Parts: sequence; C-alpha cells; structure tokens
Amino acid sequence: LDVLITAQDASKVYDGLAWSGGNGVSVQGLVENDNASDLTGTLRWGGTAQGAVDAGQYTLTASGLSSTNYDIRFQDGTLTIDKAPLTLTTQDAGKVYDGLAWSGGTDVAYSGFVNGEGTSVLDGELIWGGTAQGAQNAGQYQISASGLSADNYAVSMVDGTLTIDKAPLIVTAQDAGKVYDGLAWSGGTDVAYSGFVNGEGTSVLDGELTWGGTAQGAQNAGQYQISASGLSADNYAVSMVDGTLTIDKAPLTVTANDAIWVYDNTPWLGGNGLTYSGFVGDEDAAVLTGDLQWNGSAEGAREPGEYALSPFGLDAANYTVTYADGQLRIITPMEAAGVPYTRAVQQAQRMASEQGTSTPADTATPLQIVGSGIRLPRFK
Repeated sequence: LDVLITAQDASKVYDGLAWSGGNGVSVQGLVENDNASDLTGTLRWGGTAQGAVDAGQYTLTASGLSSTNYDIRFQDGTLTIDKAPLTLTTQDAGKVYDGLAWSGGTDVAYSGFVNGEGTSVLDGELIWGGTAQGAQNAGQYQISASGLSADNYAVSMVDGTLTIDKAPLIVTAQDAGKVYDGLAWSGGTDVAYSGFVNGEGTSVLDGELTWGGTAQGAQNAGQYQISASGLSADNYAVSMVDGTLTIDKAPLTVTANDAIWVYDNTPWLGGNGLTYSGFVGDEDAAVLTGDLQWNGSAEGAREPGEYALSPFGLDAANYTVTYADGQLRIITPMEAAGVPYTRAVQQAQRMASEQGTSTPADTATPLQIVGSGIRLPRFK
C-alpha cells in the first residue's frame, strides 16, 4: 500500500532570520486503525527552505519515515517568505513665500526595517514629485517620493505636505502734518511698504487703499490716528501700521495798541486795546479764552516818558499766542498843545514888546486847555 507524506506549506514575513525545519506533514493512505505513530524513523527536513532568509518561495522537503507495511512517498511543501512592509513617509516641509519655485523635498522617514537593517538594503534613487514641484505661490502642496525598492521589503510611500506661508508685508501710513486752518482733514498722504520679495511691488496687491482713523474730519489742533486699510495679496499677509496726523496751532500775534496820555498826575492802568494778526477763516477774538491782563513798565506810570504796554493772559485751543508790546507815551500839557501853544506864546511876546509891557511867561508856563482851544499865559 502507498502512503503519501506531504510537507505542509509554511509562510512568514521577512524578518532577516534564516528558516529552519518545517511546518509539519500530512499523511494519506493509512488503513483503518493505523496512524502516523505507526510509522518508524525520525522526520527530517531539507529542501531549499533550510537556511532561507530572503523573501521568496522555497521547497520544504520531508524525509526519514518508513514502514514495513507501506510504501512511503514524500511530497514537498512550499515555504513562502513575504516581503516585510516598509513605509517611507515624506517629511513635511515649509517656507515663507519668496517668489521662488520649490524643487525636490526635504527627507523621508522609514518605518519597518527589521533585524537592524537600514537604508543600505534599498535599491534605486529617491525621486521627488507631486504638486509641490515648481510650486511658488502661498498654499499647501503634495510632496511625493518614489524610486526606491528592496528585495525583502514591500515599499509604500506616504506623501508629505509643502506649506508655503504668506510673506509678511507691513503697510505703514505715513505721518502728516499741517497748521490749523479751520478745515477738516480728509484721507491720508501715502503709505510705505516693507516686505516685498524677489523684486515685487505694489502691482501684486489687490483692493483699494482706504483711509480711516480719528484723523478723518479732524479740524482742531492736536494729534490724530491715520489708518490705512483695504489692501490684500495672495502671497502676502498684509498688516497695517497707523500713522499720525499732527495739526499744529496756528500762530496768532496779539499786539498792544500804542497810547498817548497827557500828564495829569494819576497813574496809568490797563491798556489801549489790541490788534490781532493770524486768525484763520472768519474767526476772531471770540475764540480766545482766559482773561486779558497787563503788565510792563506802563502799569502805574504817571510821569512824562515812554513805557511798555505788555498784554498777557489770553489763550486759544487752535492758536499759539505771542504778544507784541505797545508803547505808552505820557506827555506834558504843553506837548499836547503842540504848535498852537508855541505860536500863542510868540504872539504874546510880540504884543508885549510893541506895547512895552512885561514879558509873558516862557513856554514852560502851564497852559489851560479850554474846550478845543488854548488859554494864553498871563503877562507878569
């Protein structure tokens, strides 16, 4: 009777270790009540599977069993060593937009090497592909690796991601200034750009420059915020920096009016009014605050002479007030009379000479001003 002893197939995933032995046998042809234990001898293993390490298929050959009652035949089995899974993950990459096209990749990470093995077992050359190749604009792109294989590994590739971030672009509203003119401010002056790359300029911007901030409609002296907005760009992260509008106070000169005072032995107090130079538009002294006060050498002056009339005490929200002194002249009554007095004295002297009378008083003699005329000096 024939008995067929078949080596059972076996398999494993490549682990870098040599195969030894077998995977058991199946016995066909034994008659009822006989079993494999009735066979004599020792099961031995051979075939190309013995010592097999690399992925592939090998023969498992069984031998060494016999029987006095059966003709023994052996049939080989197969050892299959499957490739181990090896995952190559493309590393993510990133950069800030610089106007230049991306090429290649960064690196790959390996997962699955066994028994201390590494990249030296790989064949081929790493090739980069995916949508990242040639990518220039801000966004996310696929980085694909390929070109590698291995006898004992089933290589699978996992894509990475290239992220091109927008480049920072700072748009700074330029400062502006003017002198108070009573008119409301509108708009801005200009902006300065910092951050364009690779020779690019404002042509890559979208939108329209819009002006805002507290400066819009500002009229009075002070500092105000000039804000720019409305611009964007595909490849730039636009940030705005405010500028400052400075409205300086307008210069206003307050000049004390000159005064002439005829000596009467009473002290001078105050002034003789003011003249203004510098009001804008239809504005006038109504916009001034504070209390007008006077100082200078004129205050309390009573003797004939020239004195300074110095005003102070006024202020204005939109004007820088400066003062110009006036002059107070305290004159004698004779100076007040002037030429008519001199002629009257000369006439009196002629009359006295012709009539042979006493000489009249000299020009230092006090006069009496009567209405719009002059009372002549009396003869001695």
